[in-house]
Amino acid sequence: LVHLFVAICIFFCLNALNGKAFEINFLKASFVSGFALPSKYNGLILILPLSMTYLLGSGVAYSFRLSSVKDLFLQFKQLKKIRVFFFAAGLYLAGFLIGFPGLLWSFRRNLSALTQYKDDYFTGYEYSLGMRIADFFKGCAGYILKIVDIFGVGLALAVFIGIVIAVREKNKGNWVVFSLLLPYFLIMSSSQIVTYPLTKYIILIVPFLSLFAGLSIHKIILNKKIVNHLKCLLLAATLICTFKNLLFTESLFLKDDVRYRATSWIERYVPKGSTLEIFTQIDWLFSS
Repeated sequence: LVHLFVAICIFFCLNALNGKAFEINFLKASFVSGFALPSKYNGLILILPLSMTYLLGSGVAYSFRLSSVKDLFLQFKQLKKIRVFFFAAGLYLAGFLIGFPGLLWSFRRNLSALTQYKDDYFTGYEYSLGMRIADFFKGCAGYILKIVDIFGVGLALAVFIGIVIAVREKNKGNWVVFSLLLPYFLIMSSSQIVTYPLTKYIILIVPFLSLFAGLSIHKIILNKKIVNHLKCLLLAATLICTFKNLLFTESLFLKDDVRYRATSWIERYVPKGSTLEIFTQIDWLFSS
């Protein structure tokens, strides 16, 4: 569910920067961002593209070029869109509380539910700084290979080429997307939740990586220096390399989920009235 909210938020952010009613689109993005966090803890990352959208779209980013603190303060007061910041903060909080109303009447208990994973991400290291750095680069390499595994060699190459093209373009929307992709990738690469890359931890940014694949393919198609026959050959090679991954992914939906199979086994063989012992983090079953 959080992946849907992330996509909707980025959609509103990009609309805000494309001259389509900045205020209303930014406010929509803020509300959706607040609503995303209770659905999954990694929804917190939306704070970054929201901030980037505000800085690029409101003019605040350019006010820091002024010569003195006094001039900066005066310019800051005169910005027409500064009021949007306060409305956005209110809507973010409203979205968060609508998605997590239990926080209002049992604050301490529910706050612990939000912070239970912080040790997995930020602490738990009992070894040297050199080993931490090595693990970080190992995580980066692992998730890059996971991206290749998800897209296939052809589309993965298109993704990386598209990222290079996007960096070179002076497009505000690209930087909003990058403000989500890069921090999220680095956080996942350095987290201590697992010692090897898993698809479910990187899937949040896959739709946006697909945009860069489309960008590189679009640029190749529009390039008049490349003959049409070569364009068709490159596109066909890209799709063929990816087709194997597509078949494998789709075949997974034809198999029974292991959790449903376990449930069926229990219902069939475990006598009624028996006691079953389960691990305490039952919520992982429903969020995985």
